[in-house]
Amino acid sequence: MDKIVLFIENLIKESRMNTKIDRSTSLFLSGILDSVAGLKLIMFLEKEYNFDAATIDFDINKLDSIELISQYTGSKP
Repeated sequence: MDKIVLFIENLIKESRMNTKIDRSTSLFLSGILDSVAGLKLIMFLEKEYNFDAATIDFDINKLDSIELISQYTGSKP
């Protein structure tokens, strides 16, 4: 899970936002991360967790927080 948190924190830094997040913070609906960051996150999850967005009923809103991401990847928050 630390890998996910670090990756998301780096995405936030790339976007030049000075925002603190916790496990339940909305990442996309709040505008903290944009669609490009969403693609980067999906590619990261596919590589690190064998997450295949093409084979599930995918909706970016299902990855809108660290808590939701942990549910999808099976990692502990």
